[in-house]
Amino acid sequence: MTGQEPATPTPQEGTSMQHPLPTTPGALLGYRKNGTPFYLLAGGSGEGDPGGQNTGQPGTENTGSQGSDQGEQPSQQGQQGGQDSGVDVASLPENVQKLIRDLRGEAANNRVNAKQQAADQARQDLAQQIGKALGLVKDDQPTDPAQLATQVGNLTGENRALKTELAVFKAAAKVGADAAKLTDSRSFLTQLDKLDPSGDGFDAKLRELMKRAIEDNPIYRADTAPAPRGGAEPPGRPGKAGQADTLTDAITAKLAKTGGG
Repeated sequence: MTGQEPATPTPQEGTSMQHPLPTTPGALLGYRKNGTPFYLLAGGSGEGDPGGQNTGQPGTENTGSQGSDQGEQPSQQGQQGGQDSGVDVASLPENVQKLIRDLRGEAANNRVNAKQQAADQARQDLAQQIGKALGLVKDDQPTDPAQLATQVGNLTGENRALKTELAVFKAAAKVGADAAKLTDSRSFLTQLDKLDPSGDGFDAKLRELMKRAIEDNPIYRADTAPAPRGGAEPPGRPGKAGQADTLTDAITAKLAKTGGG
């Protein structure tokens, strides 16, 4: 032995290495005529090209055919679905027709109820905002729209009454009326409620109403003096009741008291 390793044989062109039949994918099978190696492919013949061609051609044909079949299936399903959607309900059995009618009615009721709930919620929110703005409700207090409307109506009526009564006091001096007596009169207030303080010509209508009240009952006049007491007023200067200035006045007063003369 010379101690030198034996030379590795160089693959000859067109030859393959002699070894047991490989079974592992990727194992070296040999060399092509141009010197390039070729390996074992999983499911292939080892050459790659013929197997790939054989596998590709049927695969391509089958794939195209299957793709065409799959493409036709959705189309057929779509046509069938379109035909089903156009089925005349009247041609179906009576129990199926009733079921369809009930479902449609329920769906319509649900839509109406949803709209009503949305309207009620919007009304509730608006009432809450108005109530807070007017100070009628607290932040943590739920608002009843009907109750709030009643409260607002009461406030509106009170404000209207105060406004008209204030107008009576302002106009009293112009027509010579006693405003306090007029506002205590139920009949006058009944007529006053018929006037709109925000309407056109309210001031003129109010003065006319007050004038008629004075004409019908002079007690509503501002300058009404108390009725004099019965009998003759004793003569004398103011501040000296019962004292006559002269003897004649004294005799006259005496005769008036005794009924003589």
